[in-house]
Amino acid sequence: MLQTTRDLKHKILQLDSVEERISLTKNLYKDKTAVIVLTGPTLKDHDHDKMRSTFKREDIVVIAVKQAYDVTLDTTDFHILNPWNIDRKNPTKYKDNNTVVFWNVAKSYQNEHLNIISNNNHPCDIWVPCLNPPYITDNDTIQATCDFDKWKDLENKTQLHWGKSILYSTVLPLVLHLGCKDIITIGWDFKSAKTLKDKSEHFYDTNKNINKFNSKDDIEMIKSTSKLYDWCVNNNITIKILSDVNPCEKRFTRIKSINDI
Repeated sequence: MLQTTRDLKHKILQLDSVEERISLTKNLYKDKTAVIVLTGPTLKDHDHDKMRSTFKREDIVVIAVKQAYDVTLDTTDFHILNPWNIDRKNPTKYKDNNTVVFWNVAKSYQNEHLNIISNNNHPCDIWVPCLNPPYITDNDTIQATCDFDKWKDLENKTQLHWGKSILYSTVLPLVLHLGCKDIITIGWDFKSAKTLKDKSEHFYDTNKNINKFNSKDDIEMIKSTSKLYDWCVNNNITIKILSDVNPCEKRFTRIKSINDI
């Protein structure tokens, strides 16, 4: 974890409003590479001790998504959560209490989701409402419209826009708000990829009732990455993908191992 994050955590706790806390993070990591660790099955293909050792570099800010924190542990600068597909009754036990905990709260379930966080003693440093149905429709999602400029709403309106994936709705908006232009994803995989047939959707064992994207959503997401690549080029953003099963736009650079970070 970076000293910048430790200092940020201390300052955040002195502020009352979400708007003030979001403002405090603006461009704070603009000289860093954001490493986004997601929960796809390829996450288990890496040496996690070696991964955490790499993450201790001063040029890296580590963003763990949901259960990926179980891998990143005390190297985690930001832990991104929403109340879907997590153990709502058992809060994360942080190895370092300076990790900044960021929640996506569905606007249509805002009170319910805030109660889940509060009543179950989940740590929460920043929470932001995410526009979802009935406020918008499937046709208005980021992956459907490819209107990636909506990611700027985090700064301008202190709100998020349904992705549908958490990468689109929460992770990339935050990373870009932090000022990061160089991004690496680990464990960004797809259930619909041919090589994932009959395999788990996540690096951890899942239960039968877990929410999953259907194939239509995955296909729509994959198609959107062609326009995402063009948008990144126009905004001087680079995304490199560490996954041998990610079927997204081929123009994105692929890396093969943790050594390439």
